[in-house]
Amino acid sequence: MRLRVGTAIRWLFTLGAVAVLIHVVDWGRFAENVRTADFRLLLVAYGLYLFDRLQMSFKWGLLLHRRGLHVPFWENWSIYSLSALSATVLPATLGADMLRGMWVWRRTGNGAAATASIVVERLVGFVIGLAVACVAAFYLVWRNQGALGLKDLLVTMAVLLGVAVVAVGASFSRRVSTPIARILERRSGSRVSRMAHKLGSAYVAYRDAPGLLAWFALLTVLEQLTSLFMGYLVAVAVGVEVGFLTFAAALAVALLVSRLPIAVDGIGVLEGLLVLLLNFAGVPPAESVAFALVGRFMNVLGFAPGAAVAMTALDLRPGDLRRAATQGENPGATAPVSPQRLKGRPSGAPPSESEAGRRRPAPPR
Repeated sequence: MRLRVGTAIRWLFTLGAVAVLIHVVDWGRFAENVRTADFRLLLVAYGLYLFDRLQMSFKWGLLLHRRGLHVPFWENWSIYSLSALSATVLPATLGADMLRGMWVWRRTGNGAAATASIVVERLVGFVIGLAVACVAAFYLVWRNQGALGLKDLLVTMAVLLGVAVVAVGASFSRRVSTPIARILERRSGSRVSRMAHKLGSAYVAYRDAPGLLAWFALLTVLEQLTSLFMGYLVAVAVGVEVGFLTFAAALAVALLVSRLPIAVDGIGVLEGLLVLLLNFAGVPPAESVAFALVGRFMNVLGFAPGAAVAMTALDLRPGDLRRAATQGENPGATAPVSPQRLKGRPSGAPPSESEAGRRRPAPPR
């Protein structure tokens, strides 16, 4: 019930934001900007989108390999792309992270390690994204002296960054993790406690690999900067006339806020913030929304090649990932499942009659 209420609120917020955009945007100018877009710049930007998706998959693969989950890179990239595309294009309550996490669980038999890798990926990405947004907000405040709300936004982001750094650091500290582990061990009779203990153990194991975390953080910074640069190329292609630093700062702040769970896929939030922030630089709303919508389309196309590989080489469909995440799973199962068997029954389901017949032991002599 709470999930439905939350989804309804996000849809209402999204529809409200879209209604405001419909009112303030000159749609004739928007159509002209899209029609006259520079195709060559869009093609270069699309190449960067593909590189960015490969980089995402490579980063995640580093975390998986550290926990002994050796998934081929092309397979990792294809499932990463299919799950992200599925969660973006199709209406669903299951996010891309849950879809690919359940796939790795069924693929390797180690659900705790798979989930921990995604948690680390998201936490590091959030902290670095927040740090980049703080720098961006500081630049916008400096560039637009006295702009209403920008200073408050900067202070809020700085406080959140401090809290996030302390919280993530504490989560890897033995002073914090050890007491929690002891509590979970005392309640090991509970299924949830056992799963939480396994997940916690897999998560804190990354503290023994500071070099890996540093390398992962550096790659995340590169990924953030790549996203800003390819966004600028799309913006220039559709007629946005503004300097790179101003545009990158506005986009960094808008991307961070749009990822908060207040709207459906950030629709309306990203576009509205770009209209507001780029308006300080004299960019009309039509150009800002043209960039945002073309960028969303390019984002979907960026996941398309990997999703196509998953659907052909692995014979998977988005529905297969969803069934893997929604059907009953046996938390105690450890036997890995091959990619070809992902379309079959869940690893925790009872065997079919034919399988049972093949596995029935011979009678004693």
